[in-house]
This record gives sequence, C-alpha cells and structure tokens, in this order.
Amino acid sequence: MKNSSTLFIYLFLFIQSINLNNHESMKRKFFNLMKGLLFAVVWIISLGMVAQTSIQGTVTDAGGTPMIGVNVIE
Repeated sequence: MKNSSTLFIYLFLFIQSINLNNHESMKRKFFNLMKGLLFAVVWIISLGMVAQTSIQGTVTDAGGTPMIGVNVIE
C-alpha cells in the first residue's frame, strides 16, 4: 500500500510540474503576442503621422495670375 501511495504522490508532483511549465509557456507566448501587437499599433500610428504632410502655396499661370480650383498631387 505504501508503494502505491508513494507512486501516486510522485505522479501528482510530476503532473503539477508539467502544468506549471505549460502555464509559464503560455504566459511567455501571451507576452510575446502583446509585444508584437504593440509594435504593430505603434507602426501603424507612425505611418499615419507621416502621411499627414501638407503643402501650402499658390498655383499661378504663366502670367502670375492665381489659378482657381487647381489641385496639387504629390
């Protein structure tokens, strides 16, 4: 009877160590996923900030008269 209870205790401790290892692995994977998501969000926001460049000025014809309704495409 003592051998079976000892075996049960060892088996229980082994299973608990596997569960702890899986828990740590899942925490590590979640942390890496969150780092990747944070990087993606910062990258997308920075692209939006770069895209907000504006151009100012007046478009004139050959005679120097301002042109009405002209669009400037960069």
